[in-house]
Amino acid sequence: MVQLAGYHLGLVAAASGDNDAAELHLRAVATNGTPELRNLAGTALARIGRSTPARRWTAYARAGPGFDTNRNQIADTLEIEGPKPESAYADLYGVFVGRVRQLGDSTLQASVFVRNYEVDDELDQSAIQLLLRKSWRTLRWRFALAGEFESTMLDGEGLYDACSVGLEAARRLGKSTLRLRYRPSVISAGRTYDYLDGQRHQLEIGDEVALGAARMQLGYEVEVNDRRDLERGSEFYSQSPVRHGPVLRWSRAVTPNLQLDLSAAYRRSRYGDENRQFVDGSFVTERRVDSLIVAGLVLRLDLGESWGLRLDYRHSDNRSTLVPYAYDRDVASLALEWRH
Repeated sequence: MVQLAGYHLGLVAAASGDNDAAELHLRAVATNGTPELRNLAGTALARIGRSTPARRWTAYARAGPGFDTNRNQIADTLEIEGPKPESAYADLYGVFVGRVRQLGDSTLQASVFVRNYEVDDELDQSAIQLLLRKSWRTLRWRFALAGEFESTMLDGEGLYDACSVGLEAARRLGKSTLRLRYRPSVISAGRTYDYLDGQRHQLEIGDEVALGAARMQLGYEVEVNDRRDLERGSEFYSQSPVRHGPVLRWSRAVTPNLQLDLSAAYRRSRYGDENRQFVDGSFVTERRVDSLIVAGLVLRLDLGESWGLRLDYRHSDNRSTLVPYAYDRDVASLALEWRH
């Protein structure tokens, strides 16, 4: 959700006439965001420079159906066992971002997300987020400091609360923008998921390269976790991986109103301690090491000043030294978007 905040901060900056700040925010999302956000950021970047009235706030909402072949994998980093994995779903997401003039170049963001699966309620998700961000410029660098609170629920029960601080540095280098980002988080999980309690540290570096009419974003991400882990009698499951890997995105406008976005990422995860668990009836002691490949395609059609359609497909393929953690996942969705 942090990348989504960056997207809307870019919209706020563009609406207020600060195109330089808008470009920094949007290029950051175009480098490190989810496939759909990269697509939105690419479209917004294409609009920078057009004359728009200054606004003190902006809003965005989307809603639509989708289908998930492995909903137990509620995130790339978290699997919930039990319910039937395949299901259609409906999504609703909304965000409001406003400028806080009393704090100078600052913004306040509030957002809500709801996902409802068709087959049952066990993996229905909801989340709220609040974020306050302060930006300033020093020499040729633009810095930002953000404080964030996020609360996520699963079937009405608390999954986790996360408090984060984000520090970003960005600098224009010719026609590209170099961006560095560090984000430490303290995570407090619900009673059922207390093994997720602990700390998470994320470090990102990204840049963009122009290739004629297309754009290519290159980035590298590192994540270090120190969690409580899960222990059940003689069994032990590490929840504290070190993750890292490259991300790549290529995008271009097919027509003035149609944007194509292709993305790919690889991530290797090595867990801090050896797992002790039963696998196929045998007790195994082995360290978990995962290799995840993600590929995505997004088509976005502008329907006017405020409306758009987005078709999104994403495939994930995870291989692991421990067979129970290997999975494939396909997620497809169609959403109607509104922005102000």
